[in-house]
Amino acid sequence: IAGTITEMPVFSFLVADLHAHVWGMLTALLVLAIAFSFWCDKGATKLPTANKYFWALAFALGMAYMVNSWDAVTLGTLAALIIVLKYRHDSWVHISAAVVLLAAVAYVVALPWSITNHLPLQGVGFVHGSSNIWQWLTFWGSIVTIIVVFALRYAWVRRKVHEHADVLLFVGTIMGVGVLFLALIEIFYMKDILINGEWYRANTVFKVATQVWIWVSVFAGPLYLWLYQSFAYRLTKIITALFLIIYLSIGAVYPSIAISQAFTGSHTFIGVDHGLDWWKNEYPDDYAGYQYLKSVRDLLPLDQRLKNIVEAEGDSYTDVSRFSVFLGWPTIVGWPVHEWTWRGSYDAVGKRRDEVREIYTGTDTKRTQDLLDKYKINYIILGAVERNRYGAVIQETKLRSLGKVVFNQGSMIIISTR
Repeated sequence: IAGTITEMPVFSFLVADLHAHVWGMLTALLVLAIAFSFWCDKGATKLPTANKYFWALAFALGMAYMVNSWDAVTLGTLAALIIVLKYRHDSWVHISAAVVLLAAVAYVVALPWSITNHLPLQGVGFVHGSSNIWQWLTFWGSIVTIIVVFALRYAWVRRKVHEHADVLLFVGTIMGVGVLFLALIEIFYMKDILINGEWYRANTVFKVATQVWIWVSVFAGPLYLWLYQSFAYRLTKIITALFLIIYLSIGAVYPSIAISQAFTGSHTFIGVDHGLDWWKNEYPDDYAGYQYLKSVRDLLPLDQRLKNIVEAEGDSYTDVSRFSVFLGWPTIVGWPVHEWTWRGSYDAVGKRRDEVREIYTGTDTKRTQDLLDKYKINYIILGAVERNRYGAVIQETKLRSLGKVVFNQGSMIIISTR
């Protein structure tokens, strides 16, 4: 879908993505499991808060907010509606109080995280230029069609359904809320750091759609089985089974094509232990420096292995921060945009970028030493990436004077400062 990120389910796993939406899949499964247990619990018939799963649900929602704040909106809405529907025949005062308490407990659970991290949001806006209908249908059409068929079939036979009516209402609620969110992200978007340009609603669609995909994937199984079993005649069952198999096959086309496009179409698979070949081939001297520091790290006692380094800062999806990433050692700033995202302001990140640039290009030795002391830097990295980033203004003589050169190969030097 143009101007959005609709990569579920396979892309994140192809690139070993550790973005919040991937971790959010785990908390989503946890929340769904607790919500289903809450729904099925027969012990607390009057008060939602007497349900033994209520507090676990609130705690899990707080976790979801800390992992991926967008999930607090989607999963929180879903949890609140489940409470309302389960206790719909009881006092609305109790139901309202339970929903408020659910949100309050989740907020308290997430407080240690939320007081130090700020959402980079500037409010809610109206979408200008919704998804192309044909693109939308190619992505969501089969799922929404099944949900509509399920809703129509359930409405037709609901008076005959007794044994599974309660569970079907739960599944229908999940699917209904999912479709609701798919509709809402065509009307509203959250104003975040991508507010300008073609991708202004990319994060809104991306984060919400990931959750909806998880929901419908989990509950499509029981929905399919019920549709099949809801028909009494053998011929009708066979036709239904064929129809559902075709729809499952349509969904199975996507990952096979995506994997082909990402790998088998343009690359040759050489094994699972070649993940750093790009580094070795493109920056051989840098890679040798990494191997040196890795050997130093691995020989240290466990309680002494964590060191601080400084290396080039730069834009996302570039080769900066490569030592920090693969050694597991902190650097002064990583990918600035990703660091900025959760701070609500660029001030702290921008200041650190300036300090890194000062270390490499500044002429004031004392100022540089103060910055190295401030961040307790153990090693200064000066390799091909740094030389490409800062060019001729790098003060290499100054950097060498601030410590001992412990590695020197080609364009790559590593300076130990402590």
